Amino acid sequence: MDDLTDLLRKKMNSDDWFTTDLRVSLIWDDTKYLETIDLIKGIMNKYRNNFLIPKILIRFFTFDVDMITGITRNKLFFNVKSDKINDIDSYRKLVKCRIAELNELRDTFFAGEEGEELL
Repeated sequence: MDDLTDLLRKKMNSDDWFTTDLRVSLIWDDTKYLETIDLIKGIMNKYRNNFLIPKILIRFFTFDVDMITGITRNKLFFNVKSDKINDIDSYRKLVKCRIAELNELRDTFFAGEEGEELL
C-alpha cells in the first residue's frame, strides 16, 4: 500500500491504538484520538479521488467507530474516576463533540464526497 496505510495498520495492531486504549482504560485520550483522526484523514485525502480505497478505512468506519460510540454510550463510561479527568463537565462536552466529529467524518467517508481536502 503506502506509508500512511502501513502506519495505520501497525497502530491498529498495537496497544497504543486509540480504540484499544479506550476499551481497556475507559478514559478518552484526546491526544491519541487526534493522532488517529489525522492518520485517517490523511489516508482519506490521499484516496479521495480513487475508486479503490484501502480496506483498513472500511474497517475503521464500520467497526471501530461503532465500538468507540458504543463505549461512550455506556453509563459507566462517564462514572470512571481518574486523575486524568479534572472537570467532568468539560470532559463530557469534549467526548460528545469528538463523537459528533467522528460520525460526521464517517458520513463524509460513506457519501464519497469529493472536493477540498479534509483538515
